[in-house]
Amino acid sequence: MPQFDECIVCLDEQIDTQFLSCGHLCCCQACTLRLLQNEPARCPFCRTLLDDYDIIDPSDPVPARYTFVGNARQVDHLVHGTHDQNDDSSNHSSGDLSGQSTSDESEQSPSFQRSEIEELISSFPSTDVDAIVRALQSFENNQDIQRRGCRTLGKLAGGDARRKRLLLSKSADDRILYAMQHFANNQGIQQWGCLALGKLAGGAEGIKQTLMSKSAESRIIYAIQHFEKNQDIQRLGCLALGNLAFHNDEIRRTLTNKAADRIIHAMQQFENNQEIQIEGCAVLGNLAGDAEINRSLLSKCAADRIVFAMQHFENNQEIQHMGCLAFGNLSGDNDEINRALMSKTVDDRILYAMQHFENNEGIQVNGCRALGNISQQDDGIKRTLMGKSADDRIICAMQNFEKNLDIQIEGCATLGNLVGGGKDGRIRTLNSKSVGDRIIYAMQHFEN
Repeated sequence: MPQFDECIVCLDEQIDTQFLSCGHLCCCQACTLRLLQNEPARCPFCRTLLDDYDIIDPSDPVPARYTFVGNARQVDHLVHGTHDQNDDSSNHSSGDLSGQSTSDESEQSPSFQRSEIEELISSFPSTDVDAIVRALQSFENNQDIQRRGCRTLGKLAGGDARRKRLLLSKSADDRILYAMQHFANNQGIQQWGCLALGKLAGGAEGIKQTLMSKSAESRIIYAIQHFEKNQDIQRLGCLALGNLAFHNDEIRRTLTNKAADRIIHAMQQFENNQEIQIEGCAVLGNLAGDAEINRSLLSKCAADRIVFAMQHFENNQEIQHMGCLAFGNLSGDNDEINRALMSKTVDDRILYAMQHFENNEGIQVNGCRALGNISQQDDGIKRTLMGKSADDRIICAMQNFEKNLDIQIEGCATLGNLVGGGKDGRIRTLNSKSVGDRIIYAMQHFEN
């Protein structure tokens, strides 16, 4: 059986991806990502339109004809857990999808592309989660089924809270965690496992607690650490950790101690990867919140990574949005932390984002909030922000989004912080800009 060779695009890196639409293994991951950016994206070998890909372990042998070979009953047995006692497919060993049957009938059996089996599994409604879990249990030593099962469960977990709870009630999380632990060296399983856990963690608070009780964060952190050069695992791992940390103080403290270094390392190692920078800024923002955590994150240079991301990707609205959100959570009523943030020119990045994307509501809300938090107490910070026309940006946001309650609230609060302390010069400056009119309008428009 032939082994993996070099990528046919760059003729340098080893092949480590498989296209799901046609089944071909012919590219490295870097070239695959570049191909998928084309419109339309096509397989360089057969010109089939591309939609997605799987990561393949280069040490594995290439399956014959890059397909699953078997008859319809075998596929039904895989998918639905059924088995015909009279079926010749009983000659197959458990978990073997290569279809190398001892029966002569196998020579006439149809071939099933990997994408076709994926389509069969992913087409299940939520009520058939049992079948997917049963397949994962029945073939728990088959890496390919475990990888595809994790991928399919990840897709299903992207639904609403009811769907996520259903998946947990069927022990889908246990199967994902088993696969990640049992095949710790399989990049594809780690990638799709991180995706599935991240989607599940985006649900209700009880789901996060359940996942943490099963040490899901340890599996995610292991994947990030063990495959630190795999950009997809870094991105999906950051996404999963960010969802776990969202609005839960206990989990935030746990993850700050266990995972912050890995997240910052990922952002530093892949400085040019926009997706990793987005997820990195988001998870650091979700981790931040109280003074103890914020001091820890600052000591790990979290603010430096966020500033770099915002500066390096000035035209990426999502990075600017996540950066403003993160700085809003990192700042607050602690003057020491606020001064440390100002020393890193955090205020310049926030003001740039607000000015450059003045029509983006999320950036304006979080920008106003971040400026308000950082200017809560220190008079020197207030003077610095006024000198950089922070008040103009806030007034512009309130004027552009008159009907946005959050912007009006954060705008009024920040203007109040800037004038706090009763300094006559600042009061005169703000009065000359009709700040009072904006505040009065907000109070009238949202009087309820």
